[in-house]
Amino acid sequence: MENQELEIDWRARVRRAMPQIGIGAVIGIATLMLAVRGVDWPSVRSALLHTRGSMILLALLSVAGAISLSAVRWRLLFFPAHRRLSWRGLAGAILIGQTANIVIPARVGELARIYLVGSREGVSKAHVTATIVVEKVADLAVFAVAIGLALVGMAMPEWMSRSGAAFVAVAAVLVVATVALTFWSESMLQFLERLAEHLLPAKWARRSIGVADAALEGLRSLRDWRLGLGVWLLSGAIFFLSVMNNYLVFEAMRLPLSPVAALFLTIVLRIGVAPPSLPGRLGLFQYLVVLALAMFSVNRTAALTYSFALYGTAVIPVLFAGVVSLFAIRWTARSLGSNAGREV
Repeated sequence: MENQELEIDWRARVRRAMPQIGIGAVIGIATLMLAVRGVDWPSVRSALLHTRGSMILLALLSVAGAISLSAVRWRLLFFPAHRRLSWRGLAGAILIGQTANIVIPARVGELARIYLVGSREGVSKAHVTATIVVEKVADLAVFAVAIGLALVGMAMPEWMSRSGAAFVAVAAVLVVATVALTFWSESMLQFLERLAEHLLPAKWARRSIGVADAALEGLRSLRDWRLGLGVWLLSGAIFFLSVMNNYLVFEAMRLPLSPVAALFLTIVLRIGVAPPSLPGRLGLFQYLVVLALAMFSVNRTAALTYSFALYGTAVIPVLFAGVVSLFAIRWTARSLGSNAGREV
């Protein structure tokens, strides 16, 4: 029953997001104007032409590695039925989801992942949603650790230090809550069953319990300490590759910056791209890079040049791969439909 839900009306969701898209356009244009103000464009062109290609290639490989590890981690979260899921299908869903989040400032990427895996892999959409929640909590925990390291490794303004400490505290609460749900999911399910039987008609009670059971199933993979350890280690490796990508582009652009600067830039970009912006995060992405590198005395021209190189390694390849994955899925679906029609 769960996998027979109506398809998501993407056009309706985009229409509802039009005010957010409009606000994003204003923010994107404003931040782009701020980012390019006073830039020496001949120097930008010269620096881009003299980029170290070997470092750019390594940066691209780090992005590919992060996507690959993300698919491996997501597959583990479907334990014990993870072996029947296609790694390639999960990687394609991740790429499509990231592309949707980059292009449409309405955070529909997770919905796309839920719909694609739920429909194509025959998994309950509530179960898929729960795995994504666990994934986000793991990312949040690793991100909190990264903020803690940044607070120790560099001097920050007082307001930024206070915000970072608050974020770490919130992340700790969410991680504890997730772990509690993981190990006490059976008790939680029994409580929900009793509650539903008293408050809902029998039909709706059964359906609600089925959805809750499927959702809690996504947390049960963490009960196995080996799988749980694997999920946390993979989360750390994924974040490390994101930081490494920034550092490799530093090397490509011959910027004498430390790994701490790469870590700080990763944190700024993770937090800063949350507001709506132009499609592709144009403007906001470049401005955030300029602001972050100003903390390390990098001038505006060098910082903007670096932002273009980083955009070319961290964003454009994901967009390209996401579009290719989307067309591959549509082509496969049409081929299967044609074959089924011929058989009939």
